[in-house]
Amino acid sequence: MSHLFISSHTFKAFLCAALTVIAVASPLQGQTKKLYLPLLDASDTSDLGLAFVNPTLNEAQVTLVARTYNGAIITGNGITNPATLTLPASSQKALRTVEIFGSKINALTGWVELSASMPAVRGFFVVLDRDLTFIGGTELITTAASRLIFPKVSSVAVSPTQLTLVNTSSEPIHTLITLYRDSGQSVVSKIIDLPAFSGFTRSVTDLVPSVVGFEGYAIVDSAVGSDSEGPETLIGIETYRKTSDIALIHRSGRRMNAVGDIKVECPPYTAGNPIIDKPMS
Repeated sequence: MSHLFISSHTFKAFLCAALTVIAVASPLQGQTKKLYLPLLDASDTSDLGLAFVNPTLNEAQVTLVARTYNGAIITGNGITNPATLTLPASSQKALRTVEIFGSKINALTGWVELSASMPAVRGFFVVLDRDLTFIGGTELITTAASRLIFPKVSSVAVSPTQLTLVNTSSEPIHTLITLYRDSGQSVVSKIIDLPAFSGFTRSVTDLVPSVVGFEGYAIVDSAVGSDSEGPETLIGIETYRKTSDIALIHRSGRRMNAVGDIKVECPPYTAGNPIIDKPMS
């Protein structure tokens, strides 16, 4: 079995250092809140860690539920799921996913929903590979949205952009993903059905095979064929393999270019055909 070259102590120290910055902006009042980790993927050649900070004067609980991308709660021997962490007052805690869910979570893929008993609790995650050719981290996602913008998508690179998209709702949804060149020109759109609590991680070339030599960005909407806003149930990230970048997709409805706002034109949804590739002029 191969092992990571980075030590567990160094890994956790990095996570806690990042949390020191995040904790400064933490709210101190409010109700229980949700956090999301859209990418659960650790193996013998890669690792994923989570860190939490509780800046309050009270003890806090964080409950984590790991699901497959099919939406099912992950179960099995050697797996504790759901898992609950206790954060003492004014404390930080950093753990690898195998330390949270058990060793058998290793090599499984999916996503995680977290429920924090104190709204001031913040989280951060880091993904890295064995040779440290890929390392990146960002805050846990705090809000699901009806629209996501993946700001840098490429099918030209040796390792094309990986897109991760999750429906956090107990209801199925239709999503529309549209690729745009940086000029704002739409290139192709695709409709994808996401069942309850389901998602995927796929390269842009696997997701839209018809796209060749593409450089630009992508917009995903949970409203298809409607002028109204769709349900706010989407979370996602994009990852750039073989670099040190991992991008959190912030909730946003517009992207600016030199000309101004780019208007998103949504083609009509075709009933009975859940996945459609449609070139756009």
